[in-house]
Amino acid sequence: MQKLKLSPLKIIPVLLAVIVSFSCSKDDNNNNEDNDDDKKTASEKMVAIVTQAHLDKVKTMDFTVYTGNNASAYEIGGKYLVAPLKHDASSYSETLSSVNADGFTLTIMTDQNGGGLFVSMSSEGNAPYNLSDPVIVGSGNNFTICRHRDMLGVAYAQLISGTKDGNALKNVKLATIKLSNGDINIYSDEDGTSPQQP
Repeated sequence: MQKLKLSPLKIIPVLLAVIVSFSCSKDDNNNNEDNDDDKKTASEKMVAIVTQAHLDKVKTMDFTVYTGNNASAYEIGGKYLVAPLKHDASSYSETLSSVNADGFTLTIMTDQNGGGLFVSMSSEGNAPYNLSDPVIVGSGNNFTICRHRDMLGVAYAQLISGTKDGNALKNVKLATIKLSNGDINIYSDEDGTSPQQP
């Protein structure tokens, strides 16, 4: 029986070809995962943050979750005074906080192409940060924004719903959902109108 002799110069190109082939297939898999996330609708992205069970629960607490994938963050964008802010409901306590006369300023911004959604509330300061990009769902002037936030090391989802009406938002409501245990609080603009701010 004759032994097969391969010189190191012949083995190296074969090994390099195998390594390059493996690296390319791994990159293709990563690109497919990114593309799959891009193909998700806004509603699917929202349910990835907040479970359907949580969404169903906030609905029973008189919170409107708008559906659809054509709400325009660009059209809704601006700064709005959500005040006075009323604590409407809690899933874990019958004691509700008093009305906050100052409320908060809600800022919704995006670029002209509808990308890069930015949402902030003046009452949150610099402490919380996004665990993922905010998502907007809805149809026409009716919208629900979903934010995945970290507040002092605890993961929350915030839902903000309302309707754009001229230079104001109408019927703005805020739901905070503690994702670890499902605790929910619902707040609303008591007078139903959140005027645009300069």
